[in-house]
Amino acid sequence: MLKKINPVVILFALLSTILLTCRNILFKYGFDADFLNGTNIFIFCISLLTMYIQVRAIYHTNPNVFVRAVMGSMLIKMMVCSAAVLIYVGFSYNDISKKDLFCFMLFYMIYLFTEVRSIMNRNKKANA
Repeated sequence: MLKKINPVVILFALLSTILLTCRNILFKYGFDADFLNGTNIFIFCISLLTMYIQVRAIYHTNPNVFVRAVMGSMLIKMMVCSAAVLIYVGFSYNDISKKDLFCFMLFYMIYLFTEVRSIMNRNKKANA
């Protein structure tokens, strides 16, 4: 049963649980728990979209389609996250939390690693 669940969904559930249970600790160290929860949801949604693009490309007969899908989805994810950071900086110029932005980047990297690892495991099984 657990093997059928997407690792990105498991990561989302794990990070959400940690963020919700450690809310007071995060606040104590200067983090905005609401921003981090929003970041987690935002990157999760983008990851689901890019995983959908990549999984569709795995089963295509041309292997170049898969490579283009992976690279294109990573570019989409990076541009959307960069735009989100720029919007955040633009709207809250005086109240920018560098700790929260670094957590945003950390979440981005964690989701990216999980997504790539998951799609490569699926690619081995699909073309074997």
